[in-house]
Amino acid sequence: MEHVNRILLLMVSAVAYAFAFPPFGWWPLALLSVGVLAGFLHKARPLHGLIAGFWWGMLAFGSGLPWIYEIFGPFSILLWGLLAVFPAMFGWLVCLAQQRGVKTGWPLALFTALAWTGTEFIRCELMPLKFPWMNLGLALEPWPMVSWVGVYGLGFLSILTLSAFIFAGRTGGAAFVLMLIILIDAQVVSDRIHSHPDVTVAAIQAEGAATDTYIALANQAPAGTQIIVWPENTIPIDVRTPICFDCDFQDVVRKMTLAGAEFFAVPSMDAAGWPARQHIQHAQLFRVRAAENQRSMVVAASSGVSQIIDTKGTAILSLAPMKSGTISGSIERRNDLTFYTRTGWLTPWLALALLLIWTTWLLAFSKPKMPQPPDVRKD
Repeated sequence: MEHVNRILLLMVSAVAYAFAFPPFGWWPLALLSVGVLAGFLHKARPLHGLIAGFWWGMLAFGSGLPWIYEIFGPFSILLWGLLAVFPAMFGWLVCLAQQRGVKTGWPLALFTALAWTGTEFIRCELMPLKFPWMNLGLALEPWPMVSWVGVYGLGFLSILTLSAFIFAGRTGGAAFVLMLIILIDAQVVSDRIHSHPDVTVAAIQAEGAATDTYIALANQAPAGTQIIVWPENTIPIDVRTPICFDCDFQDVVRKMTLAGAEFFAVPSMDAAGWPARQHIQHAQLFRVRAAENQRSMVVAASSGVSQIIDTKGTAILSLAPMKSGTISGSIERRNDLTFYTRTGWLTPWLALALLLIWTTWLLAFSKPKMPQPPDVRKD
């Protein structure tokens, strides 16, 4: 009965993970859900960890990305299954490490954090499909520390803290205190800015409209507006700015910031035929890119969500999905570089490298710890 209850708890926690993301945004559920998964893997066999991680992933992604079914139909099950492979790899790795002698304490907590970050980074940025939705750090909006270590580093710190509580006992409390100190200090540092005069901007939201309609919507912007951004599908030419899904990944915005970009004007398209939930979740990815590099953004999406985003990743103005209209305001120009933009973007690469080295060492030089039979007493 206890085993059944643990499985039910794992399933419920997987569904709860979906509610940490837009349109709900109940971010503590992400920490609770991943904590339950890590606890389930404690002292489990690698095969059981693989299975547990896979079904956790199927339920989490299926619950959090139901709009995929409306776009791809039954083929969406294959996509959810592909995404679930990566939490399955995480479960297998954590259980393998325990089987090979990384039993408890801070070493197991560190390996768990590396395994989560490494497998998640592969899913989001490195595999051919590149699917950066619903990663752990993304759920933690408004993302303290993200301008230092990026969204993957934020996920690493979170699961390291969770794993320390689970595997390191009382000493795990030190991780929580240390993380609080780091987060407070990061906020103070991030407020030291070097900025230029603001730019007045407007974003037009409409899909499939005639040119006259876009012009009419542009005329709704206040006099003196310096930049007006139309959606991606309105101009059939290549533009020198990030477009739509370019901002889903960490490299495009970061490299342009390094090259001197002081803010971003982003044409985007989320088709009107796609569910509103997809639009809302996609909008979060623009905000995290702004927060990582501390660069303002104005995003004009064909059917939403259009938004004006400040340097901390907050949408100060937005237009809901499936509506036509104009939003206008001002954005800050900055030329300073965050630690993330300079160096912190390497955090997931370092985590993946350490994971590969550690796992290779365990497989090559550490034998499985087999359970010993009980002593047989002779009368």
